Amino acid sequence: MRLHLAAITAALVLVPAAAPAWADTTPPAITATQPAAEAGPVILSVTMEPIGTRARIFVHAVSAVGITKVSASLRLKGSDETYALDGDVKRFYGTEQDGNWNPTPFELKEGRTYLDLELTDATGARKTVRAATFTDLPASRFSVEASVLGGNLNPYPTSKAFGLSATVRHLRPVGRVTAQLHKWQSDETVGDEIPLSVRSTSQGVTVYEAKDVFKPPVGDYDIVVTATDDQGDSVQARTGRVIEGIASRIDELKATPDWYDADHRDVTITGRLVSADGSPLEGTTVTVSGTENQTTTAADGTFTLKLTAQSVTVRIVSSRRGFQLATKATVALEHHSIPSRLSLKSSAGAAKIGDSVTLSGTLERQTTPGAYAPLAGRTVTILYYDRDTRVTSWDYATATTDANGRYSVKVTVPGSGQWTARANLSGGDFATAEADIDIDASYRTSVVDFQTTTPRVAARGKATLTGRVVRSHASPALTPVGVGDVSVFFAADGKNWTYQGSLRTTADGRFTATKTAARDGYWQVRYDGGYSYLPVPPWGVRYAFDEPSTSGRVFVDTAIATRISSFNASPEPVRKGRTLTVKGRVTKQVGTWKAGAGATLTVYFKPSGSSKWKAMGTAKADRNGWFTKNFKASADGTWAAAYAGSSTYLGVWSAGDYVDVR
Repeated sequence: MRLHLAAITAALVLVPAAAPAWADTTPPAITATQPAAEAGPVILSVTMEPIGTRARIFVHAVSAVGITKVSASLRLKGSDETYALDGDVKRFYGTEQDGNWNPTPFELKEGRTYLDLELTDATGARKTVRAATFTDLPASRFSVEASVLGGNLNPYPTSKAFGLSATVRHLRPVGRVTAQLHKWQSDETVGDEIPLSVRSTSQGVTVYEAKDVFKPPVGDYDIVVTATDDQGDSVQARTGRVIEGIASRIDELKATPDWYDADHRDVTITGRLVSADGSPLEGTTVTVSGTENQTTTAADGTFTLKLTAQSVTVRIVSSRRGFQLATKATVALEHHSIPSRLSLKSSAGAAKIGDSVTLSGTLERQTTPGAYAPLAGRTVTILYYDRDTRVTSWDYATATTDANGRYSVKVTVPGSGQWTARANLSGGDFATAEADIDIDASYRTSVVDFQTTTPRVAARGKATLTGRVVRSHASPALTPVGVGDVSVFFAADGKNWTYQGSLRTTADGRFTATKTAARDGYWQVRYDGGYSYLPVPPWGVRYAFDEPSTSGRVFVDTAIATRISSFNASPEPVRKGRTLTVKGRVTKQVGTWKAGAGATLTVYFKPSGSSKWKAMGTAKADRNGWFTKNFKASADGTWAAAYAGSSTYLGVWSAGDYVDVR
C-alpha cells in the first residue's frame, strides 16, 4: 500500500471543532469491523516530504495487538539497493495500537526515491510495504487529500449511499485517480475500485469526485483514494471513518403544555423513537439538547422528558447505539409575554428651556387579570421627540427600577415636545410597556445692552434708547429675538411707570426708541414675550413661546434749551493790532424764547490751520440778552461764543465767524 502526507491531512478533514450534541462519539457496541489481531498492522497514512536535500517521514499505523517495531529504508527508482536505513523508527505520538512514527531525516539522492516500510506487531507478525510513497530530488509535488462528499463529521454517520471528493496537487500530469472502500482501519476491501471524474482543475490543483457510489452493508468504513502520476507511481489518502448505520426517527413528538411564560416553565416532552421501517427502538438514550435532561426509551420506543422551558425551540436528540444512528427532532413552544404597564409623570407640566425636571414612574407586571406587582431591576429608557425640529432623541436618559418598580431620572428640557418612557421587554418574559407625557417649554429672554445715547436733553426734546433682546439656552440662529414687540415705559420717580408706546426688534434682536422727554425721569423697556416666529431649517418656520423680560432703567435729565443768535465778530477784515468786537444774543426757551439776562458766556478763538479752541475771555449778557466783548486783533481765525449751561439750562455754542486779520 502506497501512502502520502496528504492522507494524514485527509484523516483529519472530518474532525469537527466540536461535535454536535446528537453525534455520539463513543464507539459502537458492534465491533466486528475493528482491525483483527491476525490481520497484522495497517498503515493508514505515510508521507515523505523533501526539506532541501533531506526527507522528513511520517507514518501513521494501527494494530489491535500493538506495533512493536517500524523499519524504514530508501532506494532509487529502478534499483533494489537500499541507500538509507532506519531499522528502529521511534514513535513520536500516540500508542502502539494507534500511533505515529517519525524516522530520522534521510539525505536524499538525485532522482525518484521510494520509501519501503516493515512493521512488526506484538505477535511477531510482519507487514512489508514496498514503495509506500515516493519523492523527487529536485523536489516535485504530487499529493492527494480525500473526504466524504458532504461529510463534515468524524465519524460520518449515514444510512444512505455516500460518495467522496479528492484533491490532487501536482506539478506532473495525473494518470488516474480511483477510490476503494475499505473496512475501517483495515486493508480489507469492500466492492469494486471506482474511477473518479474531474470536477475542476486550476493551476496544478485538480478536484475529483464521485457521488453516491458506495452503499455497503451496516458497518464501519473508510475510503482509500489512489492517485497515479505519469510515471505510474501512486500516492494514497484515506477519508475519515464512515458509519453505514440504521436510520431512526422520532415520531409523535409533543409538548404539554405547548407554551410557557415567566410563571409557568414546566413542560413535558413525549415522543417515540423508531427505525426507518417504523419498528420501536428500545434502550436508547434521548436527551434535551443543551441540558442534562435525558431518559431511555421503553420497549415500545416511547420516552418522556421533563424540562424547564427557556426557549421557543426544544431540540430532542437520540444517541447512537451500535449501528443505530443518532437522530434529532424539534418541538416548538409558544412564549407568552406577561402584560406589563408603565407610568410616567413630570415634576413640572410646563418648564423653561434649560430647566431640569424630574421624570418618574412605576413599572409593574400583571399577576392576575386586573392585578399588578412591581417589576424590579429593569431598564427604563427615556426618549424625547421635539415638536419643532421633528427629531427624536432615542436614548435621552436611562433609569433602573428599584425593588418597588419605581424609577426616577432628571432631564434637561431642550424644547417643547413629547417625553416617552419605555421598558423594552420585547422578546422577554414581559411585554414592552410605554408611557408618554407632553411638556410645554418656553424660552427665557433678557434685554441686554440697554442704554440711552442722550443722557441730557432739552425739555420736550428727543431721548434715544437702544438695546437688544435675546433668548437663553438657544442655538446661535435662534438667540436673537427678531420681530419681537417691545414696550417703552417712563417713570419720573422710578416707581410709577407709564406706557410710552411700542416698537419691534429687527432680525438681529436690536431696537432703537426715540421718545419725547417732557421732564427728568427714568426709562425702561419690556419685551412682551408670547409666541414668536422662528426660522427652523429645513422645515421653514415655527412658533415658540418666549417668556417676557424687562430691561434695567436709565435716567434722562431734561433742561431749558438755550441758543445764541446774531453772533458776529467785526470789523471784517481788520488790521492787525486794531480792536475786534465780538457780539451776540443769548435766549432761553420758557414757553417762548426770552432774553437770557445775566448769563455768562465764554468767547473762544481757533487760529487758522488749528483744530483747537482757546478761551479768550468772558462776557455777561444784559437784560435783553445781548453780550459784547472787545479783543486786540492778532491773527486770522474763527471766533465763537459758548454758554456752559447749568442745572436748569442746557449749554449751547454759537455759530463760528471767521475774521481775516491783515
